Order: sequence, then structure tokens, then C-alpha cells
Amino acid sequence: MAKQGRTNAKRALTIQTNFIRQSLAEGDIRSYADEVNKLKELFKDFKSKWQAYHDTLGSGEDIETSDEYFYKEQDNYIKILELVSVRSVKVKQEEKPQSGFSKDLIAALSMPKVELETFKGDPIKYHQFMKSFDSNLDCVCDDGNLKLTRLMQYTAGQAKDAIRGCSLIGGDKGYQQARSILETRFGNPHLVTEHIIHELRQSRQVRSPVDIQSLADGASNALLVLSNLGMLHELNSQSAFLDIVGRLDTSFGDRWKKLALKTKKSSGNYPDFKMLVTFLSDLAAEVNDPVYGFCKKDKGYDKSKSTSATFAMSTQPVDGQDSSIHAGHKSSPYAAPRFNLYLMWSNP
Repeated sequence: MAKQGRTNAKRALTIQTNFIRQSLAEGDIRSYADEVNKLKELFKDFKSKWQAYHDTLGSGEDIETSDEYFYKEQDNYIKILELVSVRSVKVKQEEKPQSGFSKDLIAALSMPKVELETFKGDPIKYHQFMKSFDSNLDCVCDDGNLKLTRLMQYTAGQAKDAIRGCSLIGGDKGYQQARSILETRFGNPHLVTEHIIHELRQSRQVRSPVDIQSLADGASNALLVLSNLGMLHELNSQSAFLDIVGRLDTSFGDRWKKLALKTKKSSGNYPDFKMLVTFLSDLAAEVNDPVYGFCKKDKGYDKSKSTSATFAMSTQPVDGQDSSIHAGHKSSPYAAPRFNLYLMWSNP
């Protein structure tokens, strides 16, 4: 019975949505207020019928399917409201001189829909997620229920489980409580800092150019996040720096140590985290350079024999010289070698 009520409410909502969309396309509607108010009432009815059916579900799979059913209809509802807003602004512009604000509003509403990355409970990604959510959803909607539903839509795993009960409260109170829970569980500055430091200091070795770039990007992001949180001092530790560069090949670690000692000699202080980030970014750019970087297509590359970044010298006979003296591992002291310098690189 509850399912049938939800289906009937959805049918009525779809009919009204399509009517407004068709009228907008044909340019027949002069006043949108009545039709939009009717659409809002139908959506409230649909949400009520959907919630009644949703409360009867037992298994997790059925609940997820029901959530997706509601989110799809909510997306259509929001899109039609956005279309009406754009048309209303255009009509007002025709009646009075244009303003910069109106142009900006039209441009914002006319932009393609932004799909946020789902937040699954990683503290490192919490602040980035909330900033995107506030910029794209929170600031353009005043309805607490809609914002709570969208927050539920763009969370998953631990994050969604943490705020699932807030949907029973609903409204602005439920939305604010959900945000508070997420901030306490995943946005605590000390928790975020701890996860970032652990991520950078993990013991996994970094050898390939792609991995070095990933480490440099991670360090750059850590610098931005910790600076905004006022927690950068937690990472300004030389022991932490040694752990981070210790993940690199020995030759790169030695290069950093020389830089650190040179900095101390000239300024009296060891390098800070900003300098380490610059070092890693420069190193990543160097090894990933398309011409002079560690290209696997370099002549002489042998993945099965190479275990680390190293330069090797090979001798080849000059033109016309007897090649037999180069057949074994020993080379003749009288040979006139031609040196080929090549770079061998591989993952461990």
C-alpha cells in the first residue's frame, strides 16, 4: 500500500515537471509562481509518500535502492527549479537594464551540473569535500531537508553510516547535526594531521617516476591543508623529513641531505616542510621530463636487471674494430671505447 502511494505521488510529480519543462521550451508561461508552487507541493507529497514506504524496508540493499529512487526524482525536481530561475532572471532583464550580478547569476545557473566526489570517511579528504559541498550546494539552497538529502547522497561508507540517523530528525536541525557529526568524526584538525603525516611517512618505497610525482602531489596537498588548519608545525620535524625522503632511492635521499646541510650552514637552520615540498616537486618534474627524465624507452633499458635509479656505462667497439674483445665481461685496455650513457629505471 505504501509503495503504491509512492508510485502515484511520483506519477503526479512527473506530470507537473514535464508540463513546466514543455511550457518553458515553448515559451508559453508568463507567470511561473502558480505552477512552481504546485510543483513544490507535489514534491513534498512525494517525499512524504516515499518516506512512508522507506520506513517499511528492512534490508540494507532495499534501503539503498529506495535512496537512489528518491535521489533521481530529487535531481529532476532541482533541475526544473534551476531552469525556472534562469528564465525568471532573463524576463526581469528584459524589463530593466542589465546588471553585472544578473549576468553572473545566469552564467552560474547555466553552467553544467557539478558532480561532487563522494566522501567515504577519509579525514584527509574531509575539508576538500565540505568546501566543494558548500560552494556547489549549501550556498544555493535554503531548504534544510534538501541539503540533508544531498549530504546523504554524496556520502558513503563510514561517513554515511555516521549521519544516517539525522534523516529521521530532518529539516535544518537534522542537517546541522549531520554536519556537526561529520566534522567531529572526520574533520578534527589533529585527526586530519595525524592521517596526513602517516600517509607521507609510510614505509612503502617510492621508485618509479609516477610514484615520485604522487609523493610530491601528496606533500603539496599536505602543505595546503595543514596551513589552512594551522597545524603545519606538527610536520616541521627533521625526523619526519628523513622518513619521507627515506622512501626515495638512496641517491635522491643523499641529494636532500646535502641540501639540508647546505641550508643549515648558510642560514643556521635546517630546511622546513615548504622547502621539502619544493625539493620533491622539482625532483618529480625532473624524473618525469619527456626528454631528459626516466623514460622506459631509453636505449639500453633492462627492467629485469635494474633495481634502482642508476647510471651505467657501456663500451662498444668503434667502427671497424674487432668486436671479439668485447664478447666477454672483460674489455681490452687497448680498445678505443665509445661510451653510451643510459639510464636504467624500474620498479622494485
